[in-house]
Amino acid sequence: MPQILTNQMLHCVFCTKNRKKLITPMIAGRLYPYLAVVARARRIVLLAVGGMPDHLHLLISTPPTLSTSRAIQWLKGSSSQWIQETFPEQQGFGWQRGFGAFSIGVSEFKRTAEFIENQDKHHRRKSFDEEYSGIIRKNALDYDERGLIECRSVK
Repeated sequence: MPQILTNQMLHCVFCTKNRKKLITPMIAGRLYPYLAVVARARRIVLLAVGGMPDHLHLLISTPPTLSTSRAIQWLKGSSSQWIQETFPEQQGFGWQRGFGAFSIGVSEFKRTAEFIENQDKHHRRKSFDEEYSGIIRKNALDYDERGLIECRSVK
């Protein structure tokens, strides 16, 4: 059998539904390890996780046979269900429909992991809207501003 070697690291970002601030420190403290278990079960390596009450950042490495959409679907779906089952007051919890996934190279690993793990410090200087738009621009993606509305702050 031929050997297949890949290194597919992705910086993934997604928000809670309607950007509600539902990820409390207590939930985050249990959610992050749970995501690692879910990832491992699907042969996804969770390299870093961090976030704020209304969004998450993950740094993952995926096997070559798994699409990005499927990986994120498993992580979001199982974590949403787990939050609702584990925290009865969060029965309406859900994630936004979309997500951002941006490939990174090995040389960017340390910087990206630190950025993800230090979201609280980062957001003292920058709003999520500024952060996410910056990530999109850095990745030279052509996007429709209207498509970001779902992950924008609820006014």
